[in-house]
Amino acid sequence: MGRAVAADRDGARRFVALAVRHLAVPAALQAAEETGLSTVLVDRAGTAGDLAVRSGLDADRVRTVLDCLAAAGYVERQASRYSASAALSAVYGPMAAPQPIAGALRFWDGATTWLRTGSPAISMLDTDGSAYAAVSDELAAAHRQPAAALAARLVEHDLLPSRARVVDIGAGSGVWGTELLERAAEASLVLVDRPRVQERAMERAEQLGLATRVRCGPTDWRDLASSSIDADIAVLANVCHVESSSSAAALVAAAAGCVVPGGAVVVVDTIPEAPGVDLDASAQALQLGLRTGSGTVHSELDYRRWFHAAGLAEPFPLELEVPGSRLRALVGRHGSRAG
Repeated sequence: MGRAVAADRDGARRFVALAVRHLAVPAALQAAEETGLSTVLVDRAGTAGDLAVRSGLDADRVRTVLDCLAAAGYVERQASRYSASAALSAVYGPMAAPQPIAGALRFWDGATTWLRTGSPAISMLDTDGSAYAAVSDELAAAHRQPAAALAARLVEHDLLPSRARVVDIGAGSGVWGTELLERAAEASLVLVDRPRVQERAMERAEQLGLATRVRCGPTDWRDLASSSIDADIAVLANVCHVESSSSAAALVAAAAGCVVPGGAVVVVDTIPEAPGVDLDASAQALQLGLRTGSGTVHSELDYRRWFHAAGLAEPFPLELEVPGSRLRALVGRHGSRAG
């Protein structure tokens, strides 16, 4: 009995130690953001002493926090000099939402209530999109780097002509579509989403100087068939996961119906190769519960079936290779097996 109790205590200590270790990085990120250290570091690299002077903090404590973030890959260190990683620079760049880490931590509020009752912490599926529009800037900041990576990969594969007609279905902040416009000088963009979400996306396009190339389309993807949209690229970024399997299949088909021969449907999401234990997919499923009360992560096999049923060529992956992100893209061509 004594050995069993000792083993239980040892297991409990290991569990707590593991939890403490995993929570160290979020704590360091939050502290750096709330003290202004992150902004100071993104503005200019330096030693712990340099950064301490510029942020009004103690050099030893600055070094401790930055070493933790360097070990996690958020900060780069060469000898005694620290600089922001590309990911950190993007998050605290000119278009970033204020306090993105605080926003990310708030994202998980309400997990206990959802587990008990099934009620989402924030209903992101309201009719006019007000709830989504309220956090649109934070989501734009979070997705800006993978959206830029997608645009670059589409250019590499000759899938983004200069005059590309793009439809962003479930456009959200519009970041996925506007990043494509940044890469294609004469491209145009149609936003498909709820009214308040479209309004906020258009405001952001105005801030980027792209408003003349962007217009609003249907406020419901189910109306795409009657919209007469002809697109070279239909983007479904972080949207299929809010739908059930049957609705997601219909969504892919609706996107395919907008694409002209030779064009492509591009799905971006957390896409595990097969159902099973996958931390990123599991975290995404939990996130969906907190935002929608439902929704689910679909496997790559699901998407391949849906692309085939929609008359698209066998999809091929485009790995976005963004630090800290496991988003993947699947591309299916219309009327072409090229890829």
